[in-house]
Amino acid sequence: MFVKVKVDGIPLESDITEEQNYLTMKVKYLNMDENSIKPYVLEQGSDFIVEVEVYNPTSRNFQNLALSQMFPSGWEIRNTRMDVNASQLLKDRPTYQDFRDDRVYSYFDLNRGETKKYRIILNASYLGEFYLPITHCEAMYDNEIFSRKAGGKVRVVKAGQDLSGL
Repeated sequence: MFVKVKVDGIPLESDITEEQNYLTMKVKYLNMDENSIKPYVLEQGSDFIVEVEVYNPTSRNFQNLALSQMFPSGWEIRNTRMDVNASQLLKDRPTYQDFRDDRVYSYFDLNRGETKKYRIILNASYLGEFYLPITHCEAMYDNEIFSRKAGGKVRVVKAGQDLSGL
């Protein structure tokens, strides 16, 4: 008899060890001109893009992958399904995408050697300090296939505030 214990959950606030097994993942933050930015301090009202690139370096095809992106409560997800201009900035289209108040779930397949990029447009809406949870991609029916990227603390500050000391 074998017993396998799996503990799942979202930590309140701690450093998450970035891990990957059979998948590699990069998370980038871009301004609306598609230039790289750091998301740790953002001005209130600014729009920006989070881009997740998932790569399958194996010789296997993966089906039923789930990309889970949770966002701080100070950021709002822009509805690009209704905005034709913003939807032009998006990259690959998942098989299915589920938008919630504070998170987006994207479901897709990934063939061997294939890379897919998924973008979400966000707005730094509410002033304060918040916690950005981990981003993770995993096979829905195989716990061995996954990639996780750590989050961290983020701040939304008043527009026009001097950001040099932050």
